[in-house]
Formats: sequence, C-alpha cells, structure tokens
Amino acid sequence: MAVDAEPALATVTEGLQQLMASNPVLRSIVERRSRRKWLQRPVPDEAVLAILEAGRWAPSAGNFQPWHFVVATDHDARSRITRVADESKNLSRIWAPYFREGARRGYLIDFTEVPLCIAIFADPRHAPPHVDGNLHHIVGAALALQNMWLAADALGLGACCWSNMQQDKMKAIFGVPHYFYFLAVLGIGYVDGDGSPDGYVIDESYWQRKPLDDFVGWGWYRGKKGDAPPVAQRERLRRNLGL
Repeated sequence: MAVDAEPALATVTEGLQQLMASNPVLRSIVERRSRRKWLQRPVPDEAVLAILEAGRWAPSAGNFQPWHFVVATDHDARSRITRVADESKNLSRIWAPYFREGARRGYLIDFTEVPLCIAIFADPRHAPPHVDGNLHHIVGAALALQNMWLAADALGLGACCWSNMQQDKMKAIFGVPHYFYFLAVLGIGYVDGDGSPDGYVIDESYWQRKPLDDFVGWGWYRGKKGDAPPVAQRERLRRNLGL
C-alpha cells in the first residue's frame, strides 16, 4: 500500500532500501502500519480465505498449529466486540493515564465499522512439552497473526491489531472453550484516507524505530560486531555453570 511509504523509507538503512527495491516481502514489513479507519466496503471472500491461509501456514513449535480463528463480519458479533473493548478500555484507564478521556490514545473503535474482524485464540493443549514450552501456543498464534496482517497488506487492505480485552468475555461471545487464550482481534478492510480515525493525530515518533545498536548484541549482550565476548564473564560462566 502506497500510503505512508515515504516516512517509512526515511527511517531504514541504505542497505535495506536497496533490498526493498526488489523484495516485496521486505517492503511490506517496513511499510506496514496500523490502519484504524476503513471504507464501508466488504472484504471479498477470496481475500478473507487468502488471509486465513496465510495464518494457517505460520510456523509453530512441533508444527502443533495451536491457533483458532473466528471470523466476524455480521453486525451483532462486531457489536459484542465493541462492548467488550469498551469495558476493557475503561478498566485500562484505572492504570494507564493515556487511555483517559481527552488523551491521544483514549479513543474507542466501533468494531461495527471494521469490515472484517478475525479473533485469534491459542489452544494451550497444543503447547509443546518442552522446557519452558508452556507459552508456545501464544507464540504460535502471534506468528499466525503477523502472517495474516502481512497478507492483508499484500492484498491492498489495511489492518490493525487490538488485544488487552477481557479474556473470559472474548471467549464467551464466540463460544470458545474457557481454557483457550484470547490473543487479539485483527481488524481488516479497505483503508479510508490514511487510516487514521477522526481526531487521531500521528506524531513523528510513530514512524521511528530504535537503531539496531540499541537492541542487538553480537555474541553477547550489547556486544559490538567483531568484538569478542568479555573474557572474565565467559570464564565465570564456564566455572559456575559448565557452559
């Protein structure tokens, strides 16, 4: 999608810009943005199925495929999501000042205006029996969500992800068993304008990403490329843990 391409391109390295020129996947990753306002135009069935297929082909530990998707396009289902989102946002306002009335992020989405909603759930019965594998159903479902988001973008659609909604209510309104984990609702549709809701102001920080040096270590935490890991700490690691 061409909207907002220039601000995105301005933030990437020269090397990545060159790769993006011939690689649509990389370009889509960099230019993807949260779109929160759509034209009231239904998403064609073939596009919905393509997006779901993209989620189906996500990787997961042991290929357990721990996700479950619920497609919501009818008015009543989307109205129920709105009510749960409203209640959840009011709870969030207790702790998060920027969700309070008048704050920049305090707006509420009317999901009846979102043409396509896909609620994404994760099944803990398909978390792998690995060390620390008890959360991998959530990791798998999150990978599926990202696949679907990029697929929507590739199909000329815009999307936004909403999470932090009350677990039990989101499961109840779709009849999902209580032991599942509600991950998020992915809202999808044809974008109206730049995809910003009325009154929502995007400041320049929205386009920015931290430099790689802020969160990439080479061979060691915050290690610089080409530097050897610290000798003293590696020796303590060997002596105390045999690693």
